[in-house]
Amino acid sequence: VFLAKNFFPVSCYSVTMYFFLTVLGMVFIVEGAPYLASPRAMKAWGERLTKMNASVLRLLGAFSLGCGILILYVTRRFLG
Repeated sequence: VFLAKNFFPVSCYSVTMYFFLTVLGMVFIVEGAPYLASPRAMKAWGERLTKMNASVLRLLGAFSLGCGILILYVTRRFLG
């Protein structure tokens, strides 16, 4: 079993850092999987993003941010 305290110096190890790095690793996995699975589709999606209006992108960003906050709230409030 790999433990973060075996990797990090004792001075910077904490449960919060372990949790943060776990979540950061999961984000990299979720963000990288589509590029590995279908690079052509991701390139096409990127080209479509450059053609979108800035206000639409801002709205999508606000929606994603709101969903993330809601998921965190529900998880921490009712499951944690």
